[in-house]
Amino acid sequence: MTNSPDQVQEELHAFGITDTSQLPVGQVIFHSPIGIAMIDWNGVFPTLNPAYCAIYGYSAEELIGRPFTCVFPAAQRQRIGAMHHAFVAEGRELKGEWEVVHRNGTKLSVLSESVSMTGRTAG
Repeated sequence: MTNSPDQVQEELHAFGITDTSQLPVGQVIFHSPIGIAMIDWNGVFPTLNPAYCAIYGYSAEELIGRPFTCVFPAAQRQRIGAMHHAFVAEGRELKGEWEVVHRNGTKLSVLSESVSMTGRTAG
């Protein structure tokens, strides 16, 4: 089933993708079977795709605007937040296997890689 351009745009907006100037890229992200989330400088979700929501058991509306650390066990949130701040400040890569928590409380292990969208690199 193919959605009309208007339907696709509505779906993208529902997941926080409001700049449709890159709509083909947005469609790839939106329809990817791999969970993808954008995290802003403050560590908050401005947008994510349905696959990301499915992994964690949340709707987009429940996650957009919340700190990304909300999917980590409470005991790890401060450390993960500090790692994000170092990534932002220094371009330090964050890549690895992480323990996260599904909405229903089940612990999951996910592979994750952070990529800077600003082109800044460490050094």
